[in-house]
Amino acid sequence: MRRGYLRGGYWADLCVFDPMTVGPGPLRRVRDFPADAERLTADQPTGVRHVLVNGTPIRSDGRSLIDSLEQRPGTRPEIA
Repeated sequence: MRRGYLRGGYWADLCVFDPMTVGPGPLRRVRDFPADAERLTADQPTGVRHVLVNGTPIRSDGRSLIDSLEQRPGTRPEIA
């Protein structure tokens, strides 16, 4: 298994953040569930600088690298 260590060729999920500013960001209501049901979301995190999933960057310099149209409740974007 190529997991559990930060080494070249190994699978890794990493999050680089500023502990002084990390947070969920503002809360907002969205109506994207069936029957126009609403939910609260906080999809603009603060303090998160970089995120890599299986070594693939999905956030860099505080900006998402995934198109917001790909982000749907209950689904995972294809990133690899």
